[in-house]
Amino acid sequence: MEVNTKTLNSQSFASNALSIAVGQIVSLISSFLSISLTARYLGVEQFGKFNALLAVVLILSKFVDFGFAPVIFRELSKEDNSFDLINVSLTLRVIFFLLTAVLYNLFAFLLKVSFLELLLSNLFFINIIISAKFQNVRELLDIPFKVKLKMHLPSAVSIFDNLLFLLFILLVPATSEKLLFVIVGYVLTNIPGFVLILYLLKKRFGFYLKFSLKNAKWLLIESFPLFGYVILLTVFQQADILLLRYLVSEHSTGIYSAAAKLTLPFGIIPYALITTAIPIIVKKNSLKNSNAPFIINMIYKILFFISFTISIFCTFKAEAIIQIVYGREYLQAAIPMVLLFWSQVLLFFNYFSVDLLTITNCQKFNFIYALIIVAANILLLFLLTPLFSFIGASWAKFFSLLAGSIFFLVVLGYQKIIVLHFNFLRTLLLTCLLGTSAYLLAFLPLVIYFLISCIIIILFTWGTKFFTGEELTQMFKLLNKEKWAKKLRII
Repeated sequence: MEVNTKTLNSQSFASNALSIAVGQIVSLISSFLSISLTARYLGVEQFGKFNALLAVVLILSKFVDFGFAPVIFRELSKEDNSFDLINVSLTLRVIFFLLTAVLYNLFAFLLKVSFLELLLSNLFFINIIISAKFQNVRELLDIPFKVKLKMHLPSAVSIFDNLLFLLFILLVPATSEKLLFVIVGYVLTNIPGFVLILYLLKKRFGFYLKFSLKNAKWLLIESFPLFGYVILLTVFQQADILLLRYLVSEHSTGIYSAAAKLTLPFGIIPYALITTAIPIIVKKNSLKNSNAPFIINMIYKILFFISFTISIFCTFKAEAIIQIVYGREYLQAAIPMVLLFWSQVLLFFNYFSVDLLTITNCQKFNFIYALIIVAANILLLFLLTPLFSFIGASWAKFFSLLAGSIFFLVVLGYQKIIVLHFNFLRTLLLTCLLGTSAYLLAFLPLVIYFLISCIIIILFTWGTKFFTGEELTQMFKLLNKEKWAKKLRII
């Protein structure tokens, strides 16, 4: 199948990026509301227990994952007219799911886990199959939409899932067993979306779900380095919550979880940008003989800019944000929220680096990266959480991600994949101006603060010429708005 490069680089890119962004923003808003209400209705300790149980199942879900999705995304971006690999990976994940569920229940029985916790965790297990939040089966079903740059459909289904859950949460005050009710809703509200995405796959692409083990050996071998990576990465993401519960208390877990729930959804930003850019980069065939290095450097720059501006302007309004979202009961979450926001700056960089190494067949370095951040995180958690509780856990995450970023900088340069080009003086000037502005405006009410901040970000970014004319031109081209660049005299 021939690819119309011009269309792919403009109209498809623009519509796909916009649909992902809009869909994820709406999902983000509904998720914020759901998280806020859930935390308020459950209280700090029950909210801590909810997240601790979720953390256990999330870790176990990655034994089902096996790292198939990036490999399949890469292969279908080259040749997007076959669904054999998707069916093989779905078959393997169903097998791994059944094995993991049986082993978990046997292990829980031997440890004499309470009936309630066993019931709740098994309810969470169902979501491994049907929920987009767990990124297992639903992640694979989204791949044809990603390759065809038609992500508006999965985005709409994701919004539907989140709105259903929000409606379900509104019923919590009328129940006596609030934690059980929330988890049941967390599962049931994903079923309609799961059925709908299967229908859309069949209608749009002629996809039929069938069990197959064709090329299973090749897929297992190709994905194995990523299997270790996804296991370790999930341990890294959930270890702080689990260790806080067992080393400190469920109350500390609830406070920390509240902070984490506010920062983690911003991962949709690199997801939207990178998901759209990867097929274009892959179709360039060679990173060295095209303008792919320029596009890659530009994406790193955009990711830094977005993560930094979000972090700096949230830092000086942390308590106000926490109070509005969760209430005064969770005010202690302000400091860990700030630290976790700054961790997102590092995470955005690392997130894209992982995908770059995957599409260049260097995924073995992703496993080493995961080992580094997990080892650093667990060591720091044992050292810091007994002394500083949830604040110590936040520092542990930041420093372990910093170690991972340093590793990626070395690897990307050593493998000659990309050499980052940031104008140091312009970057320093912009960061100083934005930081000073955020500090001086902190006395304003929250809504006015963020409105003025948006204007200041635009003015200072334009004034310092943080993005070069060539970069801005490329952005407008990808958005199919090249005429805007001409009107603004960029070209």
